[in-house]
Amino acid sequence: MAQTWADNLAETNTFQHSPQDHRKGAGENLAGHNELINGEGLVQMWSRDQRHSMFGERQGIAHVTYDLCKAWTHMGLGRSRERGSNGMYIYVANYLPGNDWMTSL
Repeated sequence: MAQTWADNLAETNTFQHSPQDHRKGAGENLAGHNELINGEGLVQMWSRDQRHSMFGERQGIAHVTYDLCKAWTHMGLGRSRERGSNGMYIYVANYLPGNDWMTSL
């Protein structure tokens, strides 16, 4: 599920959450970065208490996050890379329980 969406984002050169019905009840985090990050690094990044987004930023880190990583019982990661000159890496995490931070605002 996460890999499929990461591939879709890279192929379409977009950066947005997957449709709710695609996630099958799982939550989702996105990140874009110009460097390769391993799974541990992504979890550390997403577990920080950073509740912001940087949509439109095409350099460095652009991500949407919330501070509930410690409550996750299951997680799947996907990674893909955009085609073209910037070649940004796209990271997608799907996790359970799926408490999307956007729905709790």
